Amino acid sequence: MKKIIIVALLPLLFVTLLSSQSLVELAKKEKERRAKLKGKKGIVITNSDLKKSKRQPAVSIPLTESAEKESPGATRTPKSSPPKRVPSYPIRKISQEGLKSLTRLEEKRKKANGYVNLLTLKIKGLQQKFFTFMDWTSKDLVQRETWETYLKLQKARQDAEKAKKELYNQRAKKRK
Repeated sequence: MKKIIIVALLPLLFVTLLSSQSLVELAKKEKERRAKLKGKKGIVITNSDLKKSKRQPAVSIPLTESAEKESPGATRTPKSSPPKRVPSYPIRKISQEGLKSLTRLEEKRKKANGYVNLLTLKIKGLQQKFFTFMDWTSKDLVQRETWETYLKLQKARQDAEKAKKELYNQRAKKRK
């Protein structure tokens, strides 16, 4: 049995000795890398530099080539908003009660979506907890809690969808 173990482990020992770098070689490579970076200067940006900088739009649309020739360096500004479309149906004033019911439904939909987001975040946290635990008893507990949260999430998604449909149906009724 000892001979089999020695025969199996001896090649592994030789491979590890041959493939590993010595500490001296690593130190030489690090010195070379630092020597290459020694002449270069790094840029340090401070808070005062940020205060001095001007705010510019994140996206600018370049002019066409002919317009660039006329005014080089200029960027095209977006045109004014398109004219508002007049609805084909007659506009009615919404009563206070109708407005209250719409706002109530909108709040219900927002709460349902918030609960869905909260449960989704909780499941992600539980999954992360599951994969970082070492003992199996706690993994079982985390897995059970994840399953219960998943069932709650399914119900919350159904409630959110139902609230969304109610809101859109109510809006459609108000338009008619």
